[in-house]
Amino acid sequence: AYLVDSSDVVKNTFTAGEVPNEVVEEIENNVKNNVAIANTGTVDAYARAAVVVNWLDADGNVSSKKPAEGADYSMNWRGLSDGWVKGADGYYYYTQPVAPNNGVTSVLFTGCAPLASPEGLKLSVEIMAQTIQADGMDGSTPVVVEVWGPKENGSVVSVADNGTLTIQQ
Repeated sequence: AYLVDSSDVVKNTFTAGEVPNEVVEEIENNVKNNVAIANTGTVDAYARAAVVVNWLDADGNVSSKKPAEGADYSMNWRGLSDGWVKGADGYYYYTQPVAPNNGVTSVLFTGCAPLASPEGLKLSVEIMAQTIQADGMDGSTPVVVEVWGPKENGSVVSVADNGTLTIQQ
């Protein structure tokens, strides 16, 4: 007997989710205002941000002097009562997934302004944002827990059944 077996080529296609982000902020009279994070990606994402405050010299170099909140600058942390939580690792976590295609978190802070500047230095406030796909799974553990979860001396991130992030401090 002579058997012939053939099959058509099957193409497995999928589109990977993308989770880029953008810091949304207003700057008025050298004061950073209304800072939030936009999800410019294609899937729901969780967001976190680091707020780095330094003194810069005239050449843009970071000074060895570290500014102190309340003494050298003021910060109005509106977001800490509106969906943001500060983790033990220093990051500010937004507790709800952010919609894709320019969905935006609530405002993290409404203003940061210098109170006193050392001679020849100016205040620099940088926001470093990260986003991660909300529905990604690695086995039975959400990817956000795998990546942002238990850390030595840091936050422990978990996800409730309703999708809300919980940050233990």
